[in-house]
Amino acid sequence: MDPKTLSVGLGLPCLSHFPLGTFYKKKYYISEDCLTCLNEINDKINREDPTTRPLRRALIFLDVLNKDLIPMLIYIKKQPCIFRSTVKLLVWLTLPVGCLVSEDVSVLYATPKYIVHELTQFMYNAKEAFLNPVVTRTILDHLNSFLVKEMLTIDDCDCVNYLLLLIRNILHAPERPIPNPSDVDNKISFAASNVSLANSNSSHPTTDCSQQNLLLKDLFGQGLDRLLINLLSTSQKRYWAVTIAQLIALFYKDQPVESIQKLLDMWINSSSTSTFSSDAHDSDVLQHSDDPCNSSHILVMTRDPVFIVSAGKDDDTKSTILTDIKLEELNLSCEKGIKMYESSDNDAQSPQNNWQQKEMQQIICGSRDQTMEHYHQPKKENFNAKFIPAATKNDISQLLKEFTVYFLLNGYNTLVSELHEQLMEQETLDKSYFLWLITYFLRFTSQMELKIKYLKDVFNVDILCYLTFEAFRKTEEFEAKSLQTSANLKKRLRRLRLNVSAIREYLLALDKYSCSSYKTTEHGPLCWDYKYEENISQMQSYLQVMHNLRQLFLLQLRLFNSSTQSRQYLCDVITANHVLLLLLERAESHSPSSSFDVCQYLKHFCTKTILSRYGKALEDFMTNGPFINDCIFTMLHHIGCDLGRPDLLCDAVFLRSFTKMLLGGFHLSDDWEDLIEYIMQKSKQNFQTSGRFDITFIEH
Repeated sequence: MDPKTLSVGLGLPCLSHFPLGTFYKKKYYISEDCLTCLNEINDKINREDPTTRPLRRALIFLDVLNKDLIPMLIYIKKQPCIFRSTVKLLVWLTLPVGCLVSEDVSVLYATPKYIVHELTQFMYNAKEAFLNPVVTRTILDHLNSFLVKEMLTIDDCDCVNYLLLLIRNILHAPERPIPNPSDVDNKISFAASNVSLANSNSSHPTTDCSQQNLLLKDLFGQGLDRLLINLLSTSQKRYWAVTIAQLIALFYKDQPVESIQKLLDMWINSSSTSTFSSDAHDSDVLQHSDDPCNSSHILVMTRDPVFIVSAGKDDDTKSTILTDIKLEELNLSCEKGIKMYESSDNDAQSPQNNWQQKEMQQIICGSRDQTMEHYHQPKKENFNAKFIPAATKNDISQLLKEFTVYFLLNGYNTLVSELHEQLMEQETLDKSYFLWLITYFLRFTSQMELKIKYLKDVFNVDILCYLTFEAFRKTEEFEAKSLQTSANLKKRLRRLRLNVSAIREYLLALDKYSCSSYKTTEHGPLCWDYKYEENISQMQSYLQVMHNLRQLFLLQLRLFNSSTQSRQYLCDVITANHVLLLLLERAESHSPSSSFDVCQYLKHFCTKTILSRYGKALEDFMTNGPFINDCIFTMLHHIGCDLGRPDLLCDAVFLRSFTKMLLGGFHLSDDWEDLIEYIMQKSKQNFQTSGRFDITFIEH
């Protein structure tokens, strides 16, 4: 073997003898064999031993990232082939560790822990390397250069997608843990390594000013949010739609949906009263927001993204790479707030900015017909600076708040419809991002009184049918896997919950817009665009004939197993079914000639098996929340009063909860208190006649 060859069994030229390039007078120059070497590495890094990863570790040992790849990214921009190969190699090197190793000790060829440690340390270094604003500016400038072209070639599309994938990998990379303050040596060394990473008085990034926040503020300050929306408006958007969805998910990491809703409420209310102060400190509401673990089912459900490397013509680049990335880590929210990326001039108080905020509010309230043409752009930072301005959680929340508005007005409808088309064509694509987009963002539409025209492709019967089909499939798969004693059901349950929640949020949004068709707000009808209002009317009529959607919730209630499925999942099914019933009742009342009978549908719930699920959910009435309790009592009222079957409710599972409510002074509406008393009286009568019930449940 040639002595100038790495002894890793891959026949790759040794970089120590044939370097990719070299620095000369503070500028990087590539070697003659640079492109050949890059192509060889890209080809062989996908075929290395998946257990030991020798080539990847060799490149890490040689510090190729900092010595060659990042300098090539910055200085070699006029040679597209080399630039594209460099970006491609960076993408492969920065793939999440979970995509590369198997830490399951039960696997025959599990990756050794020391290799996992090496790869993790490299990801720490990679994230820190991209905190240099010059690097991120180079990436975004190159992306912007593609937007000015009239027609992109396949190579151009590949390069765009790889650049977005690189940003995705860096945003997903973990941060180096903050050392124990008691360990003086570690603290000093950590501070020294991060002295150029933050423009603050602290020696290392704090929890509130993390590397992730610094990266997001840097990327948003350079216009990544607008760039993504512009990419979604191109004819080649199918190349990078999935990657954009993944990026948006990473933007909203650790952002509960309730926090964004509260910020939007404060912003809309302040705008409507003409108090457009850019320093209103809306983000203070985050300090009082609900615990994300309790507040949003989404954060628990969305956990299994698939990193898709769609490289256009390169079929050998492994189209999908699976990983157990937790979407609860991707608590989605994007913000380009009223206090935008603050420049040294601090011009956020300018009259022009206030005018732009008024313009946005007029669009939201429906008083203007145009879209966000004058959306407030952040002033770009001076990228010759060595530091990125400090970014706190509140700063990022503000950025994500306004990105939410901008995205819903200009990109949400396009992205959802594009992902739906691709999912219909490619079965292997991961569905969690599509489901998450439905679940997370539809909550904001009615809050913002968004016009139907911005959701015209979202409120489509094909999407609802797809959600129903996927829910059926996931339900059946979960049931089949639950019969296997060794099966790991947590991941499947998360995906099932995400699917159910997507249907629930879809129906809730449809219900809000259905109500608005017959109710006028102070700004006029919520739908406003009468030519699009037909979408809502059609969806209502379709619901009456969607037999599978109605049967889905019955099936899930019947198959519920408390030993393998959580109470949260049960509540998701109950609330989704409740919203469906509201829509069916409203559709029936406005279509007297309809052949659908809600009472006939409700009779399917008149079984002990189904009602026992409602009784199980009612046992936690103290922690359920008003909405869930209302969903349960509404069904009990239908069964006991509307259908005349109170005998089905005279069961210990209900009587125990009723007794605790009455004895504990639990607040009940008059209707629900009357229902409880009615069931109690029926239970007492049944006991007196048949002796079937324990008197301890009815003594009260």
